[in-house]
Amino acid sequence: MTAVVVLLTLVATPAAAFLAAEHPMPMPMAMAAPWHAHLRGQQCKNDSALFDKELHKLTLWAVQMFDASAKFPSGVLFGATHALGSYDECLLVSASGAPVRSQYCLARVQLRPSTHLPWGAVNGSADRAARTFRDFIASPVAPKEHEPRIPKHDDDDPGGSVWLKVQRTIIDPSKKRRDVLHWGLCVPASCDRWDVEAHLRAVFTPMGKSMGLEGSISVESCETADSGPSLRPGAIALIVFLCVFVLFVAIGTTYDLTHSIKDGRKNLDWQPTRREEVLLCFSMYRNLKRLISTTADEHHLKCMHGIKLYSMACVVLGHRLMFSLGSPIHNPEFIEGHYERLDTMLLLNGFIIVDTFFTISGFLVCFLLLTAYSKNVNVPIPILFIHRYVRLTPVYAVVVCVYAVLLQHLGSGPIWAEKVGREVARCTENWWANLLYINNYVNTDAMCMFQSWYLSCDMQLFLISVPIASLLWKRPKIGQITLAVAIFASVMIPFAVTLLYKLDALLLLYMNTLEDPTVNQTFRFMYAPTHSRGSPYLIGMAFGYFTFLAQNDQLKVSQRTRRACWWVLSALPAISLLSAWIFYLPGRQYIALEAAFYGALHRVGWSLGISWVVFAVCTGGKGVVKLLLSMKPVIALSRLTYCAFLSHGALQLYSVATLRVPAYMSIFTLIWMTLGDILLAFFVGGLLNLIFESPFLALEKVLIGKKIQKIKGTDEIEQRDLSNQPITVLHQEDIGGPKINQGAQFDGEETYRNFNE
Repeated sequence: MTAVVVLLTLVATPAAAFLAAEHPMPMPMAMAAPWHAHLRGQQCKNDSALFDKELHKLTLWAVQMFDASAKFPSGVLFGATHALGSYDECLLVSASGAPVRSQYCLARVQLRPSTHLPWGAVNGSADRAARTFRDFIASPVAPKEHEPRIPKHDDDDPGGSVWLKVQRTIIDPSKKRRDVLHWGLCVPASCDRWDVEAHLRAVFTPMGKSMGLEGSISVESCETADSGPSLRPGAIALIVFLCVFVLFVAIGTTYDLTHSIKDGRKNLDWQPTRREEVLLCFSMYRNLKRLISTTADEHHLKCMHGIKLYSMACVVLGHRLMFSLGSPIHNPEFIEGHYERLDTMLLLNGFIIVDTFFTISGFLVCFLLLTAYSKNVNVPIPILFIHRYVRLTPVYAVVVCVYAVLLQHLGSGPIWAEKVGREVARCTENWWANLLYINNYVNTDAMCMFQSWYLSCDMQLFLISVPIASLLWKRPKIGQITLAVAIFASVMIPFAVTLLYKLDALLLLYMNTLEDPTVNQTFRFMYAPTHSRGSPYLIGMAFGYFTFLAQNDQLKVSQRTRRACWWVLSALPAISLLSAWIFYLPGRQYIALEAAFYGALHRVGWSLGISWVVFAVCTGGKGVVKLLLSMKPVIALSRLTYCAFLSHGALQLYSVATLRVPAYMSIFTLIWMTLGDILLAFFVGGLLNLIFESPFLALEKVLIGKKIQKIKGTDEIEQRDLSNQPITVLHQEDIGGPKINQGAQFDGEETYRNFNE
């Protein structure tokens, strides 16, 4: 009730009265309507005058516009620098039939102490601190790239100047800047950005003098209720394409159910024709059965499913952290306090989990190709590359198109234009780099789909790995030397790059960095390029080779060696994960050589630990680990990880771009959000799989599968489950051949849809 009384008191007095007052401190009313005499638009002047007049008469629409504007931010020193107002209330004014159309504008206000400080004579230390801060802001010299974090005890001195604290939030990369505010205003739609900026400057100038403040003001965006983008031909074409595909799925499913089931039982007499096979590729019923089916596990590879699924959950958690901390939050100081905690490295260095996928991808490519070669299966390398591109790209292209032409029409909010608009512009410009799998080298500072760098890395590493695996079979000594040299080079290259460019040891997940990580130098030169990510993949290949030898009784590992490896190699991932803590410590100086060693070796430690777990399980390991990694529900869900990976970024981007108020972050909130992300990502991933991915894979088999088999020169390949199961290489007769090669899994999900690995 008190708030309502204060609001009515403020709006009952015209803006001019506040501006004429001797102490212009209470300025909410003055900010309501642009009143500056030098406004360019006559309609803006007229609407502002009417707004001001109706406001002090307490007319409903005018009070709603005033109510929708942010007044004065609170918690700025705690990091709450976004005062967004009420976005929806502002835009609904136009729909109410008000004589003045409303628009929501988001302004950026950067504050600094004025040259004439009202308290300088009273508090000399505050005066000196303010002048130091002003000189710091005015200095043309940029802060050092690797400025150490300020020790906590220096940052929180209650007897120090507020400007000293604000200055440290600019120097310290772990801090959210306190001198830049984002202010939401509801103003007449007839006023353009220049008018709003002129109005704000006129309002803030007298207010700033009274408070010892001055600053720069810019309007970031303005939006009316009908200012959203119109549907362009590309968006319409994509909607038609999606509808056609859904229609095909509905028809294929109905046709399948009406012909394959008779009297409640499977119709064994029905043999589909070639045309019917094409239609049945779209059957959701048939594709769902393939999704949840299981096959024999002769080579103990089912553990890969669990590793994929659990790692994917961790990836979603890491990206939730990235999207949420890179968006408006209410309590940045709480987050800042966690950067120096050892246990927080489980989150802050969690992006290392991606190396798990590289490791098992390299493992499977090497192991499955060697197994195929051991069965005398001819595998032409060019066909292998084409085959993999066809399997990965169609559903990927659908998601990229949604980003480029459709996503912008699906939501709104104060920061929607900043977050989604930027992503749409990047995908519109660089979609081709994604589909050619080169976007981790081309226009990396404007990358479409933040997580898509992985797909490019994985595709490029696949191109390298296949010839190496071929050498391991045809020329074992040369292949072993080649693989060893490649692993050594993959370690030395990131070492040299980090040392040469003086990069951070890892991508430090500070809030300022997470606002747009693709422009970060460490991301562009170390995190995304393939030449810096090769070591886990190649180490995975080495262990895939060891596993192949062990399953063929060409490599023996004693129980004593196994126990030693469990103790040593299983500890390496934890060491690699937690040791990043030293690079977050406050006051610690940057040492390029130290950063280079960590940047080169921490991925090696992680991939060695993961590779050992896979090797141990695949060569006879049993117990709880194998059970948890190969349960039937885990297997089914793991087949959705590729589509979940493609979709989860858009869902998380949507959730932060539609924020109306800053989010309050805590560990509980992060876990709560992540669980929702995982559920939605796998639900949408399931739809993508059943509507696009599985039909495309089945079409590949029907249309070109037999041609590929003829090119391979064998009729012994039976693809039992194109959409989700690996192709199985089965000899029709087994006349004394090595038993370990019978039923060798090859191609399919584990090899060709490599992210799912």
